[in-house]
Order: sequence, then C-alpha cells, then structure tokens
Amino acid sequence: MAYQFPPDVAKLVEDQLRHGQYASVDDVLRSALVSLVDLAEAQCRHGELTERLARSQSQAEDGNIRPLDTDATLAEGRRRLAKES
Repeated sequence: MAYQFPPDVAKLVEDQLRHGQYASVDDVLRSALVSLVDLAEAQCRHGELTERLARSQSQAEDGNIRPLDTDATLAEGRRRLAKES
C-alpha cells in the first residue's frame, strides 16, 4: 500500500527505515499505532489513579482513615498463600 505523508512525517518514517529500526513503512505505522493505543491506555490508567488518589486525600482530610493493621494484613496474606498451596 502506498502512503502519502506530509514532508515532516515522511522524514520521520525514512529516518526509522534508514536506521534499520523497521523493515517497511507498514512496520513503522504498525508500531506507531500500537504505541498510540498503549499511550491512551496509560493515560486512562493515570486518570483513574489520579481520581483514586484525590479520593484518598479527601478521605484523609475528612478523618475517614484508619491505620494499617500490618499483623492482620500479613495473616491474611499467609492464609491466602496457604489456601493456594
């Protein structure tokens, strides 16, 4: 398939091909599209984590927190490991 790229994009593609990063224009485009999908997913996860952090900070400011019970957490982890074995 033939592609018509703007000059700046054509240079980027040519650079990738010249440096041996990719064997074909299709490979360059495939990699770019996969990277765009990965970036979009990472941005989505970042947004979700940012929202969770904001909720946690708000809960802490409102006094709706309790200290972590490390003994209970370790016991639960051991129980789950024993159950999986």
